[in-house]
Amino acid sequence: MYERDLSELNDLVKLGDFVKKIVGDYPFEKFEELVPAEVFEKAERVIITGNGDSYSASLALRPFFMKALDMGNVAAERAIDVGRTLYFAKREDPSKTLVFVISSSGTGCRVMEAIQRMTKHGCNTFAVTNETEKGIALDAKYVLQETGGKMYEYRYSGQNFTYTNAMVMLYLVGLYGSVVRGVITREDEAHLREELVRYVESYMPVLDAVDKQMYDLSFKWSDTVCYDFIGTGVDIAAAYFGSAKFFEYCGTANMYTDSEDWNHLNFFMRDREKVGTCIAASKNNPAISRTLETLCAVQKTGSRILAATELDESEFPEGIDIVKLPDTSVLEFKPLMNYIPFTLLGFHIARGRNLGFFTTDSNFQNSPRFAEPDMNKIKTGKIVYID
Repeated sequence: MYERDLSELNDLVKLGDFVKKIVGDYPFEKFEELVPAEVFEKAERVIITGNGDSYSASLALRPFFMKALDMGNVAAERAIDVGRTLYFAKREDPSKTLVFVISSSGTGCRVMEAIQRMTKHGCNTFAVTNETEKGIALDAKYVLQETGGKMYEYRYSGQNFTYTNAMVMLYLVGLYGSVVRGVITREDEAHLREELVRYVESYMPVLDAVDKQMYDLSFKWSDTVCYDFIGTGVDIAAAYFGSAKFFEYCGTANMYTDSEDWNHLNFFMRDREKVGTCIAASKNNPAISRTLETLCAVQKTGSRILAATELDESEFPEGIDIVKLPDTSVLEFKPLMNYIPFTLLGFHIARGRNLGFFTTDSNFQNSPRFAEPDMNKIKTGKIVYID
């Protein structure tokens, strides 16, 4: 029997201090120094992009930026689309477009391609990165250096921290832009900063219980062979991130979707008794009624279900597993933390199958997928300039 491995939990309990440090390192005044107010004042379009976990952060921040900047024209785009296919109308003023390119290393070919193209077009480009001397930082008009310090080992939990780093930085710059555009006051901004930290810290006392619940659930799901993740609106990021972690941890076939599309496509998946379904069901999400309807449909297919939620258990049908999460008054903050049960479940399933990081029993980057030099060309692919 697999004995509970606490290494993922031991890293995640550092998130409270990690986020508090980022917020402290970037007060409102620092953004005043980094980004001229007129950049946000005149903005009419926002594009947030990245690859992998950074794309998940883009999905998470889209609803927040729309509300914070009081702007409907906010898109979470894949980096290859920004670099290769994104269209600018002839009458469009690119200087009124803000482009946030997220990459911890900053050296992936597609993110470099994206920021170079957007800067050349005349957009106000932001590199959200840990590296300021190379990669996307060299071509950005503004650099938002990820901070917080390295409070973790680069193993399973590494991506949880890089995701958090980028998310918090974008929340903070979004709050700065919100003040500049007159959507909120400086007092509001201070309260929202406090709520962001409070929300993250509220998870710290319950993480051990959540981890234990996911450890126990991993035995019930020990023979599952594939997984689908469901999230709508602010919850789509948790679905994407959960799917990504199961790929990295377990090497299984995974898919993420929203609560409506599941009923059009995933509904027809066969052999559902071997499928594990993870659903993010945030309280106050405008789409929650459809999420609950979809959950009932999933249950009827015979799939095993985990719902991550702040709702009372009475809202759910009997016979599914529910993990209760701390709540926040700011719906758009929830993607920062509500993925955690999914990543912990993936971790324990992987450890129960004796799999190490990137589905191997070796160390980081020694997976069979990395055995062949230059296999996936993430950092060595050809950079193409299409205009």
